[in-house]
Amino acid sequence: YTSHFRRVLLDKSGFKIKKIDKKPSFFGTKDDGELGVEDARIVYFQKEKIYLMSYVSLSRFGNISTSFAVSKDCYHWNRRGITFRHQNKDVVVFPEKINGRYISLHRPEGNFEFTLPHVWMSFSKDLEYWGNDQALAITRDHVWESGKAGAGTPPIKTKYGWLEIYHGVQKMHKKEEWNIKHMFSFHQKKHHPKRYSVGLILYDLKNPTKVIAKSNEKTPFLSPKKIYEKEGFVDNVIFPTGALLDETKKYLLIF
Repeated sequence: YTSHFRRVLLDKSGFKIKKIDKKPSFFGTKDDGELGVEDARIVYFQKEKIYLMSYVSLSRFGNISTSFAVSKDCYHWNRRGITFRHQNKDVVVFPEKINGRYISLHRPEGNFEFTLPHVWMSFSKDLEYWGNDQALAITRDHVWESGKAGAGTPPIKTKYGWLEIYHGVQKMHKKEEWNIKHMFSFHQKKHHPKRYSVGLILYDLKNPTKVIAKSNEKTPFLSPKKIYEKEGFVDNVIFPTGALLDETKKYLLIF
């Protein structure tokens, strides 16, 4: 089992693919996710003129952690190593400092003694050391996001607030059986009946710990409908990791 990333070059409209790398552009190494890398999120810091990529690194020793890499051209990457350790996924970083600090959303996973996995917010001055952790009250006891929730795309700055496109998972009807056999099986759907859908959150521009608004409580913004969303390696999944405006700034491309 392994996974990797390929670069896709779009035209200016953002809706037409011009080129896809024939070979993997970024992949796991013996020192960084030897079992593979997944779920890349990329932000561009205008002031620093660098791209920051957060990604899940899978390892026999480091388990499921999140690593960072930086680049000036999205081609040559300097791997910074594990930043959010051991069972911490869905890490996205706001594309600019707010009140002198970088801000990230992430989803730590523990033993779920009192709560299921949900979104946390952390702060950093240097992108290396993160703290001042806060759990955000996002997950609600409704069908489509009652199991767990995690950040999706890097937040988008609007005049109304920071727009975050996140994912929620329907609560399991049967007890999950997390083990290596099931984790790497192509029959996950038999062991993990669930559905990933998409919702919207608007965070305050100056104080992102404050949630201004959320999309409909009972119905997700997007849910699996197409055959390629309903059937696959894991069934019933929509999992956003990026979004950008087209050249007219009227349409948002979510991917």
